[in-house]
Amino acid sequence: MISIPLKIGNEDYYTIEKNIVTDLSGKAIAECSMAPSIKVDQANDMFCANKTSCRDIDIYQLIEIFNRAADIFKGNVLMGNEVLSFDDYINIVVESTGLPVRYVKEGQAVIYYYFKNIGNILKAQSPNMSLDVYNEHMYMKGNKTIGWIKDGIDVGVISPSNNSTVHTVWMMALAMKSQIMIKPSLNEVFTPLRIIQSLLDAGLPKEFVCFLPGNHKITNKILSTTSKGILFGSSDVIDRYKKGFPNVKYYGPGSSKLFVDEDSGVDFDKVVTHAIDGIVSYGGKGCISISSIICTKDGKKYSDSIAEKLSHTHIYNPLDTKAIIPAVKETNLCTALNKYIQIMVDLGAENMSQKYIGSDPYVVSENCNYLLPTVLYMEPTHPMFGIELPFPFVTVTSASGSLAKNLLRKSLAVSIISDDNEIYQELLQDESIQMIHRGLLENVYDVDPEKPFEGFMSDYLFKVKTI
Repeated sequence: MISIPLKIGNEDYYTIEKNIVTDLSGKAIAECSMAPSIKVDQANDMFCANKTSCRDIDIYQLIEIFNRAADIFKGNVLMGNEVLSFDDYINIVVESTGLPVRYVKEGQAVIYYYFKNIGNILKAQSPNMSLDVYNEHMYMKGNKTIGWIKDGIDVGVISPSNNSTVHTVWMMALAMKSQIMIKPSLNEVFTPLRIIQSLLDAGLPKEFVCFLPGNHKITNKILSTTSKGILFGSSDVIDRYKKGFPNVKYYGPGSSKLFVDEDSGVDFDKVVTHAIDGIVSYGGKGCISISSIICTKDGKKYSDSIAEKLSHTHIYNPLDTKAIIPAVKETNLCTALNKYIQIMVDLGAENMSQKYIGSDPYVVSENCNYLLPTVLYMEPTHPMFGIELPFPFVTVTSASGSLAKNLLRKSLAVSIISDDNEIYQELLQDESIQMIHRGLLENVYDVDPEKPFEGFMSDYLFKVKTI
């Protein structure tokens, strides 16, 4: 069994308190040391003693380290007490999270891309499309010199387990010369550890990184200790932490949506295919998976067709390349989500999937729990329209005009199927929508690393200064 340590720099620490990581059947596959609060203090001491050297590292040297780490990441990497090949690592992530192997592989391809292309990504996030600004801490704007400095060099990261691509967020912060203290999800300790070890093996100065699995008390300790923070979580988790840590950058539910303007002569079948593609992306667990659809005229027609086509989605073991539906470790979670769907129905929603799957979405196959794709049609005034659940689940409604625009607000990503430039401009100007994709060639999950994702990371880490 793999034994996962804490890492402070390049030093491994094994503690008495352990968390057992299980596969989908409940079998132990790894034990993970749990960080006591004193280890956060030790990590912080190391960070404080090396702030200047980390700040002054040459950006081109750091980019070369990232580039070298790409191929190390895809090779054999020491993870705790065992060397894992890339395939073994992929499999253990699938077994610990239930995410289908196709989506885990897609996530690793994104991580590899960031390693290889971090220079271009950093250029896009700089104020003058230059890498030199990361070394010089100033740039020219016309004939004026503007200072551009770090607003705190150390960043605490609280990472989730729903999708490997989330780790590219703190990878960017690290590439911008931030010291990273990460507390991973206890269900998915493997990806952040592998990224860190690959970078260390590629020559990253050890003073840049600490890996501290732990409980919720460690979350508070890390966020209280570091000058900046990045936290991924549910709405409830974010609301709880925002009160005590207003300076943290939060990544929560995406509430990503599809808007179908039926007056634009849309191709019904193509839109249905587009919708399904967005609903099942990343197993429906991503913040950039479609969780709601607004159609201007006949949303019920769309919801029925989507439900019918999704009902043909077969259950496969997540290690099978044909798998689309994620497995769920927690029986209690499946039961709770099933009840949650029934509450929505009791409040007036219509379960469009029920007549096709003939049962509740919660099923057990080969001792694994699954939630079948579920489509609910509801009125636009339904109190739970737009709710995001961690499996292929979508709410659909019919609305137009100001009502539709209001429903599209507060979205991470919106896919717009419309040729109406007025609608497009209104949504473009809506500050509560983070990303807009227009047409059938792009979907909500299409993320360009050189474009902002809930803002540029550099906007959070840097500030301008008069000099």
